[in-house]
Formats: sequence, structure tokens, C-alpha cells
Amino acid sequence: RLARKNKILLKDLAGESFIQFSRQLWPERVDAISRKCVEAGFTMQIVQEAQRLHTLLEFVAQGIGVAILPDPLSHDSERVVFKKLEDFDLAANLQLVWLRENDSTLLKEFVAAAHRSKSSGGASVCL
Repeated sequence: RLARKNKILLKDLAGESFIQFSRQLWPERVDAISRKCVEAGFTMQIVQEAQRLHTLLEFVAQGIGVAILPDPLSHDSERVVFKKLEDFDLAANLQLVWLRENDSTLLKEFVAAAHRSKSSGGASVCL
């Protein structure tokens, strides 16, 4: 049903079974997603938690439920469909720390890549 829609809003996920990363693994993100769902008018019905991304994707592929993932984790797959959540923003702060004296080329490239990859905090639903 959702995979055929052109545009998906968070409220469209009301009544779905959810798979999420373990709260022990990513408590801030799990709580933030839950709050967003409540703001959209529903409570997530969590049926399964996963410790790893490939496990979460396998649960979705088996039809156990849907998952909300940050855009950087949403990638093409033969077994699941990713659809952009049009009204979902879950920006996260990321801080990089390194020794001032470190003049490593690799470090400079990593910091530059981190600046280039700043995300809007968008998310996709994995179906």
C-alpha cells in the first residue's frame, strides 16, 4: 500500500508495525522518532528491535514491519523500498574532536568530507 504512494507523510504510518534500532544502541534517535510520531497523532507499535542495519532491513524484507531511517542509511535494495518522508526532519548534532597538532592529510580529508555531507536531517521509511 505505502510502496505505491508517490508522497508519504508521517501520519500515513499510523497503524503500521514498526521495527527500530535497539533503544540501548541509539536512545536519542529512538526517542526523537517516537516523539515525532506522537506529534503526528499516533503511537508507534514497535514489534521488533534490531542491533544492526542489515538485521533491521531483513525484518522489513520479511514483512514484519516498516522502519524509519535517517537518509544517509537509506540505500537501494532489491528486497525493500525506501520512500522519502516528506514532513520528517530529525537533524542531529555531530561534533568532531581531534588534536590541534594533528596535521594528517587523512584527518583533513575526513573533516572536509564531514562538512560536505551535512544532512538536513531528513528520513525515509523502509517498506
